[in-house]
Amino acid sequence: MSRGERGRGVLLPAVGVLLGAAPGSADILDRLGCGHGRVDHLRYKPGLSVVARADGGSARWVAGFAPAAREKADKLRLKDAALGYGLREAPVPGAPGHVLMSGPLGLDNRLRGPLRAEGLLDHRGEPAGTVLNYNPWRRLVLGGPETGQGGRVSKTTAVPPGDLPALLAGLAGEGVPVLVPRPGRDARTLHYPRYGSEDLASAWERAAAGGNGTPGAARAGRILAALHASGARPGGVVEPWRPLLGVAAGVADVLPGAAGLARRTAVELLDATEPAGRGCAADVPLHGDFSADQLLVGPDGLRLIDLDRAARGPAGWDLGCFAATEILAGRHGGAEELLDAYLAARPASGRVDVGPWTGIHLMARALEPFRDAAPGWEDLVLARLRLARAALREGAGGRGTGGRLARAHAARALPELLEAGGDGLGGNGVEREVVSVRRSWPAPDGTLVFEAVDGAGRVRAGAWDGRGATLLPHAADPRLPGLSDEGTVLVHRRGKRAVVRRDTAGGTDFVKLLRPGRGPAVAETSRRLAAMALEAGLLAPRVLSAGGDAVRFSALPGKPVAEYAGAACSIASSSGWEAAWELWAGAWPALVATDADALPVHDAGREAQVLGGWAGQLLAHDPLGLTPAGRARVDARLAAVAGDLERLAADERPLVTAHRDLHDKQLLYDLGADRLGILDFDTAARADVELDLGNLLAHLELRRDQGVLSGSERDSAAARVLGVAAGLGADPRRLDAYTEAARLRLVCVYAFRPAWRGLAERWLARGRRTAAR
Repeated sequence: MSRGERGRGVLLPAVGVLLGAAPGSADILDRLGCGHGRVDHLRYKPGLSVVARADGGSARWVAGFAPAAREKADKLRLKDAALGYGLREAPVPGAPGHVLMSGPLGLDNRLRGPLRAEGLLDHRGEPAGTVLNYNPWRRLVLGGPETGQGGRVSKTTAVPPGDLPALLAGLAGEGVPVLVPRPGRDARTLHYPRYGSEDLASAWERAAAGGNGTPGAARAGRILAALHASGARPGGVVEPWRPLLGVAAGVADVLPGAAGLARRTAVELLDATEPAGRGCAADVPLHGDFSADQLLVGPDGLRLIDLDRAARGPAGWDLGCFAATEILAGRHGGAEELLDAYLAARPASGRVDVGPWTGIHLMARALEPFRDAAPGWEDLVLARLRLARAALREGAGGRGTGGRLARAHAARALPELLEAGGDGLGGNGVEREVVSVRRSWPAPDGTLVFEAVDGAGRVRAGAWDGRGATLLPHAADPRLPGLSDEGTVLVHRRGKRAVVRRDTAGGTDFVKLLRPGRGPAVAETSRRLAAMALEAGLLAPRVLSAGGDAVRFSALPGKPVAEYAGAACSIASSSGWEAAWELWAGAWPALVATDADALPVHDAGREAQVLGGWAGQLLAHDPLGLTPAGRARVDARLAAVAGDLERLAADERPLVTAHRDLHDKQLLYDLGADRLGILDFDTAARADVELDLGNLLAHLELRRDQGVLSGSERDSAAARVLGVAAGLGADPRRLDAYTEAARLRLVCVYAFRPAWRGLAERWLARGRRTAAR
């Protein structure tokens, strides 16, 4: 059966179980002995089989076989019948003839022979030592017991290492710091002396946590230069097209919608590195897989390891491999420092255009999220393909080691396109459908609830636990009993809130659905604030009716003020933009001056608590995939603004009427009647006069960076806000503090919105600014 006949892009049912996407996956994997239901190191043969490592702390594999691969499954059964090592099996739900199997190292068909020959298996088929790395049916790295000579590390591979021991001995003779192995009784095993206690990548992670950069990068650069300048003659030759075409084919197998992008990226990368030595010294001895985790840190300095892929080729191959690994690890600076040291040690190497080589290695790793069964792997694969193209552009001007490239999306980031299954309400069964996620919120149970748009254009609510998603039926929510399909659902935050527009013969109204018992309080606050707004010259929705879990409001005329901005695409009337803000500036001081005694207090201390809660959710869920330096940046900014707010709370000042969630989308302007309306007084409170003004300023910056406003439109509106602030006697220091608090809160909020995750990253990196800017 050809690859095409097997059905490209249609994953084996067993793959769905290993990825945690099939119903009951966790229970099935648990029965197979796969630790906490996590697997990695997936290798997939379309239409035939999949094999992975069971992530349970021991050397255990798990594999899935289609009916076409039944012979392989039968061989495993026969072998276990003879050895009694405890093969486990489970049928794949809904897929007759498909089976999942799991077994210990002793049932690894490719490694069992050499391991038994070396005495590295015990009588149960378990490893006789500490497993340091296991790639099923390919490679095992085993740490032996400590001895007077310091112990050993044994590496067993499915394919004999050939002349690797002689190559390493020759490099050591030339002064390149490598570990020279002793061949085992079986040609597929080498025994290395144990050295150090960690690799350079681990050392850098520790250093980053303390803000200490990348110690040892220069030494690593000099070691690589010594390798490239040596007289070693590895047998193989680097062929960049092989991994790229392999990845392009793999993407077509598992993510066919990205197949075109993968093919184009591969062609562009290959074109950029032709001739093979473009911008780099050609035909030097290469490590082949050079990265920080291939350098051990020990008492006598660094030692270079894992030269299994040593070959000849352009120096850029190794340099690009190092840069790509650093980009994906989220570290910055180490690759630049390494390159500087490399060039200093090999000045004759001339100009180094590492960008295309970095792109090649980024693309070569594009399928790693799939192989690691990472949540949201589809988005991560796409992100790595885009990073590969970005490396091409960055390298066009010279060095291009990837220092400006953003890391791929965090593994825990909610994808924008999400396949979700129904959770059984309203007859929705377990059918799965693809939805487009608009926004999400952290939930108390550690999941994310999200709002999405389905294929029919309807707003839907769901929940995501990092591995899979469930989707509520349209216009249904067990915790919002009043929600129904009698109207158009505009907003639906699962279990908490929904807004429905109803168009009837009598006109349009809006129903806000709330948790039971919340309706009367929201209705009362909305009535009181609507009257205050009207007295100040602003329109506000009238409460038409209210119940325990729903409040019905009248419609307001007009459009959100941003739709009058020239950068928007709806009305594009700059006169409307200016007129709306003129009305706001005239009315806001009057609203602030109304009697707020009946409203709850929200002072600077409470604002600090809200901000701390959001920052805690950002760090706990980590949708941005923060590096240690990034987490430290969040902590530092939170500490600074929270400290400012706490100091403000100690300085008591009169509190005023505040909206508490004031931004441009809460303001509707009716161009024909020249009237301004305001929405959503649910969170109204007594607060510092600077609270709403700072929130407005931060949102104006946000809309500019989203492309909704031009710079001049943002500036003109901000000037109105600052003018009102001055007229109300706002303290500039307080205004700065509240604006910065709003900025950091927006970073946290928008980090959970897939389309704006990159904007949140940029805002986090940009640091603090003043409100008057």
